Amino acid sequence: VILATDETPPTRTCIFDAGDVEPLAASDVQHVQRERLPPDRFWENVGHLHADTRHTGAAWYLARQAVARRVPLSVDVERDRPGAAFDGLVNAADIVFTNGALMHGTLRRRRALQPCTEVDCVTARTFQHEVMLLSYHLHRLHNTTYSSDKKKELVVTRGRLGAIQCVMTDSSKNNCDTAGERSWMKVEVAEKKTRHRMEATQTIYDHLYCTMEVIHYTLHDVDPPKDIDIVDTTGAGDAFIAGYLFARHFLERKESELSPGEVDAETANSEKALFELRFASWVAGRKIGDVGARQGLPSWEDVVAALGEDVESIAYTLKEKFDRL
Repeated sequence: VILATDETPPTRTCIFDAGDVEPLAASDVQHVQRERLPPDRFWENVGHLHADTRHTGAAWYLARQAVARRVPLSVDVERDRPGAAFDGLVNAADIVFTNGALMHGTLRRRRALQPCTEVDCVTARTFQHEVMLLSYHLHRLHNTTYSSDKKKELVVTRGRLGAIQCVMTDSSKNNCDTAGERSWMKVEVAEKKTRHRMEATQTIYDHLYCTMEVIHYTLHDVDPPKDIDIVDTTGAGDAFIAGYLFARHFLERKESELSPGEVDAETANSEKALFELRFASWVAGRKIGDVGARQGLPSWEDVVAALGEDVESIAYTLKEKFDRL
């Protein structure tokens, strides 16, 4: 791995050279499962599968097995790698991690948007609006492949601007009164009572099928930690994802501690989403405060020392660190 840096402007580029080592392929995984660990044993203690798409063929082979076993799947779209395996990974994933510019380009390639309808070319008014539109296109692509209506989750990192999570909460389809000459879209984005949350209602009129689709989304966003010290951003994206997934599965075991007492489902889901985003951003912030991809990554002892030893304490400390000035 070659790491190139430039002070003006401050940039960092990683160049990976595999040398004589062949990329991990589906056949390598098949060999392991055939000779050492049969699929049932291979998956018996797996609670989540995450793929970064670098070894795309092997990742897609494992992803298909994960989907068949109802194991949650996430994918990091850190680069567009055109091909059936890459597209299959994005379609099948429960959670897609990416950045806005990259995901937009990837989806335009997938849908071959040239020329485009008003649905494809609707202009985003804000970054949050754009993330919602990306979620819609991911939803549509998934439905062209699978019969199920998966509520996909999109998490977009924005560097010094923080991160945003978008989840489709529900959708409904109804017949149109009349078919129009072409497809068009009506989008309404409304601020909710908290500054971290937005809700969107999107109505799609499709002249081919004459259906109206109403989709509700919930978006949560956080800024970076207040006390961040940038030394080296190498590995920050991976650190963010690791922190997010750790928080997700950590909460599955201790979720009752996050919202003591009786709270409605909407409030509980909002607190959970903000906890995951804040914890992930805190982990990434700790990493970029040190040199290299692994130096600075916090251990559980570091978490306890800096944030607290139970979910309620950690959530409170994170809120203090991330509340906007």
